[in-house]
Amino acid sequence: SLYGGVHFVDISKIDLSTIEDYRYVTHYYAASDNGVIGVIGIQKYMGTDSEILIPNNVQFIETEAFADCSFITDVIIPEGVKEIKNKAFLNCINLKQITLPTSVTNIAANDYSSYGGDMYLYTNDAFKGCNNFTIYGYSNTAAEDYYLEFNSSKNITFVDKFTFSEYNNDFEFTYKRENKEIKITKYIGLSGNVIIPSHIMEIPVTQLEDNIF
Repeated sequence: SLYGGVHFVDISKIDLSTIEDYRYVTHYYAASDNGVIGVIGIQKYMGTDSEILIPNNVQFIETEAFADCSFITDVIIPEGVKEIKNKAFLNCINLKQITLPTSVTNIAANDYSSYGGDMYLYTNDAFKGCNNFTIYGYSNTAAEDYYLEFNSSKNITFVDKFTFSEYNNDFEFTYKRENKEIKITKYIGLSGNVIIPSHIMEIPVTQLEDNIF
């Protein structure tokens, strides 16, 4: 029911088993797309991990959910997440890379709105205070749109996962190209069995960075 602008939700009807990680403070929406009850959003991260894998069944990352988590270096967002709200990763100053799926259709960014015949700029940024990081995403998605808007001011690199995965063991590794050789710098996959590729983009893999796992 709805009273005074507040939604009342029967918590007993929400499947809470989808998130059992108490590092995350979550928020349960009363209604979302198509009236689905119990949509999960991350409201605040309480952990200290440098590498973040967003739990499955999360659909929203709330404003300032990871604000001032300067210890975070890597973030992997799984399919199913739809929106990353304004300042969600505010001042994550050591962020090096983030993986974004096709399901993300909205990453808070600058927007214009008309009021009384005038245009106003709303300054939004899901990654405000973050610079010099790499986005692993797909062309023609919100990930690429964010890159195109902020690349010049934030020095962001965009890697197209569709192209990258053709040569890179289903996008399980990041790497550096040095002359005519490849150095693998990080394993970011989730497989139980890992196979080191002999070549990436037809260039031989000759080195593994320390602590890639």
